[in-house]
Amino acid sequence: MATNLKLIAEAYENCNPEESLELGDPRWVNLDANGVRGDPPCTEFLQGPIELSDERKQIARLLFSGFRGSGKSTLLKRLKQRLENERFEVLYVDAEKYLNLNMPVEPYEILLSIAGEMDINYPLKNRTKRLWQRFHKFCTQEVEVKGMEIGIPKVGSIQTELKANPDFRRELKNLLERRQKQSAVIKQTHDFIHETIAHLATIKPESKGLVVILDQLEHLRGSVSKDNVEVRESIIRLFNEYTDALMLPCHAIYTVPPWLRFTTAFANICGKFKDDALILPMCRVWDQEKNEPCLEGIDALVGMVGKRVNLTKIFGSNNPASVREMAKLSGGYPRDLLRLLRGVILRIHMGKDKLPLSEEKQSEYMEREVGELAEQYGTALFSEDIDKLAQIAETNDIPTESTSPEKLADWLENHFIICYQNHRSWYDVHPLLKEKSLRYRKLVSSSGKLNGQPFAE
Repeated sequence: MATNLKLIAEAYENCNPEESLELGDPRWVNLDANGVRGDPPCTEFLQGPIELSDERKQIARLLFSGFRGSGKSTLLKRLKQRLENERFEVLYVDAEKYLNLNMPVEPYEILLSIAGEMDINYPLKNRTKRLWQRFHKFCTQEVEVKGMEIGIPKVGSIQTELKANPDFRRELKNLLERRQKQSAVIKQTHDFIHETIAHLATIKPESKGLVVILDQLEHLRGSVSKDNVEVRESIIRLFNEYTDALMLPCHAIYTVPPWLRFTTAFANICGKFKDDALILPMCRVWDQEKNEPCLEGIDALVGMVGKRVNLTKIFGSNNPASVREMAKLSGGYPRDLLRLLRGVILRIHMGKDKLPLSEEKQSEYMEREVGELAEQYGTALFSEDIDKLAQIAETNDIPTESTSPEKLADWLENHFIICYQNHRSWYDVHPLLKEKSLRYRKLVSSSGKLNGQPFAE
């Protein structure tokens, strides 16, 4: 029993759906190997323009999108390693380290996040020219924050206050607007970035140039509906109206939420960045052309699970039917598959089941976990959405003309609809909602009931 407990505990820990894998983690699996997330994989579309662009003549500035828990951050960290192997200097910036991702974002906050990471990795020799010393001086002398009720924090705590103190952020923003100093703080931060890049060229002359990867911006999301609208508007404003502020004197990759491509501003944003926004699709678990399960995608996901869980000892096979079914029902979404699997593992522990688990128990536990996850999706969905979701399920396309950008953003953020790719991008309803959306569409049409009500059995 002690051996089983250790085995189950390791499996449970290895299936944490919130964990982003770091470089060198033995649990990593290349889900792009057999083309189930597009061929060629999107990493090549990110790496290629950087390798082909001489930053003295042409700078690559790219937008990259992905769903939470899809493996986007792990992919970007591996891209960092690949570029470094090609003698690029790569600065990976985790936006969550600097920003409160539940509040609207300002352009100068994005630049301060990048500059803050530069300050850590490539510190200037003169301490008075370091980022937070300069920002503190700017606030006290040019902005004259003496009138601020909460005051300017000490140099060493400015970064923390900008992230964790919403009152300070709000008052600083209002003061910058009243004093018309937004452009000045952007220029000051740009000056620092230029100086740091020049400094980098002297300490690493062999480098082909700097690449900045700003990750996790797609996690920006208000905690309540009203805040969410303001956060989304701030993202659109950032990339559409403050593009010049994002034009760093080096290669850059910015992550953006998937819903941005369905806004009216998207075409203009792409024009400014000279390219479309790449999106990391889910693993294809359904063959759209053959109208049958995509075995290659399911195999890839089972392989991912096999790196985290001893499938033979727990399920009696290295390719168990129950795990294959969970992979299919996850929609190719790695986080959902890990959530389902972790729930089954917890039930094994609570039931003190003998291992390997019987097929009957596997089916029982899987059905319970699938039912609970489907219920979670269902309670967040309203009946007014059903017709449109059923239409997406039938056409594999987004009805942009008849659906508001706000509604599409809700669906994408909640993973009601998922993006796939083979030759082109296409969309489908999450499998845990797909059958029900088609069935309830008929019920709503015939009864006229459920209008505006939560989607439930």
